[in-house]
Amino acid sequence: MKKFFIAALCGMLACISTQAQPVLTHESNGMLEGDFTRHGIEFFDAGQGGEDLLWEYPIEFIDNHETEINVGVDFLGVYRMTDDTHAEFYIEKADSTTGTTTWQQFQCREESPLSKTDYVSPLLRIKYPFEYGDSIARPFHGEGVYCGDHHFIKRGATTVMADATGSLVVDEGDTLRNVLRIYTLKSYSICMDMNPAALDTAKLRQVIEETYEWYARGNRYPVLQTKTSTSYDNMQVLGTKRTAYCCLPSDLLSLNDSVNREVQRKDSTAEAQREAANRDIIHYKASVNSGVITLDYDLDAPAHIVTLVADAFGMTYRRAEWTQQDGSGYTRRIDCNGLRRGTYILYINVNGRIYSEKVSL
Repeated sequence: MKKFFIAALCGMLACISTQAQPVLTHESNGMLEGDFTRHGIEFFDAGQGGEDLLWEYPIEFIDNHETEINVGVDFLGVYRMTDDTHAEFYIEKADSTTGTTTWQQFQCREESPLSKTDYVSPLLRIKYPFEYGDSIARPFHGEGVYCGDHHFIKRGATTVMADATGSLVVDEGDTLRNVLRIYTLKSYSICMDMNPAALDTAKLRQVIEETYEWYARGNRYPVLQTKTSTSYDNMQVLGTKRTAYCCLPSDLLSLNDSVNREVQRKDSTAEAQREAANRDIIHYKASVNSGVITLDYDLDAPAHIVTLVADAFGMTYRRAEWTQQDGSGYTRRIDCNGLRRGTYILYINVNGRIYSEKVSL
């Protein structure tokens, strides 16, 4: 059994403050033709919602539960998502009545070897854009056939909420930032009879289904998903089914997804800049002689450097700015002759990382 760690229970550790607020968009998260891989994993508790969480869960791939997902679209714009057990059909609708275009995604049909359901009133899946704190709810109505001769009706509602944001620790310590978790509550009744005319008086059963999905910026489909479905007969529990899936960024590489490739490229550049700003790439010594500050320094990487000389009241008297390649034995002199005698701050900005020294002139 293959193992990796997405790690221990929902820890409320703060994420990097420079993160953008995660948001699902139609461009980045709508349906897209192509194939990708999804893994069955051991079920885990999703934990409490909130902002700036760090999710770490122990994850185990279940043997022989790797599934290839195919997404296609017909000439009417209906998307078909299939795996080795069933097919789901989706439509996406744009709404520009408010002056800003929003999208809603609905499930309109599902099929398996044993059953087929058509949603007369389609089942709400998600809307775009969607960000933390957003919620949407809508009723649905489905009619279908089980085993070719058992007719059934599903009636209920779905509620979708963006209930958490944070970072997700994935394979071998990698961290996905700007993650938005979507919670979907689907509750409905179902009645079945071989005679479709008798459905109005058929015995009702109830189903409550909870789904959590973790969407990471730059990935079209959820990285993690858990689902709990409980069935009732006359308010008595019949049984509960729990499933969980994992779809790592590497599993989506086969998609021709230029939009998210560009998102990943920009995020990678921004992350590299943040890391550079937090690295000590300069090693320096500041000295003063005859009113001149001398900065002797070495650089581990190319740098953009700004120096300021300011007094205790925040008045700046000297400023210099330059770029320098990595190397050693560099010297920079700041002539402060003419300034009043006293203590000043030497401010040094190296690729966004700040250093300060008190100097006496």
